[in-house]
Amino acid sequence: MVYLLLVASVLVGAALAFSFQAKFQPHLNTLLTLSGGFLLAVTLSEMLPESYVSMGKQAAFWVVVGWLIQIVIESFSQGFEHGHAAHFTDQNRRIVITALFVHAIFDGIPARSHPYFLYAVLLHKIPISFMLVGLLMRERVSKMQLFLSLGVFAAAAPLGAYLDTLYWFVKNQRAILATASGAFLQISATILLESTGKHHQIKRVKAIALLIGLSLGLIGLWHGAAD
Repeated sequence: MVYLLLVASVLVGAALAFSFQAKFQPHLNTLLTLSGGFLLAVTLSEMLPESYVSMGKQAAFWVVVGWLIQIVIESFSQGFEHGHAAHFTDQNRRIVITALFVHAIFDGIPARSHPYFLYAVLLHKIPISFMLVGLLMRERVSKMQLFLSLGVFAAAAPLGAYLDTLYWFVKNQRAILATASGAFLQISATILLESTGKHHQIKRVKAIALLIGLSLGLIGLWHGAAD
């Protein structure tokens, strides 16, 4: 089921791009803001606490590693994970898609065994796949290149989820979760900082989206307190 959900989230974003490109495009940044709020809340309320409980202060090392890995990935993906959509050439298109593939593999590894992480990944992939398809369409690549790029991206997170069943990944699951926490902190922080614009003012619609995302991400924390 996890594999199907990871593929389905990419297909939902792609379907929106194919069917409602012009209508949905103005709302893309709002959805990114919502997903950024959700990622931040889930990371702070679920992923980081679990990492520190299981690893103690050692978790901090892996959180920083994850943060730095994401920065390196973004140097190749050109910030695609948080809404940047530069024009592609044949060369940098391959680099960006490869970087997104690597990023999605990292997303998929903890998603199989951590439901809250899975929900965050699913929400995050919808706007990213929408952007990817929309940009490839605007660049007028061939249909074969478009579907090949989409297929590669859709397969990445399920591949990561499969890796989580292998011995080495199971053995190092705690460090992987802490590393993923650092990467998600970097992504969510960047999305939220950029949502305020150069004047550091957030529009009402984005503010509402942010509050919804934060609230959804904190639902698990509220349930835990109630129990």
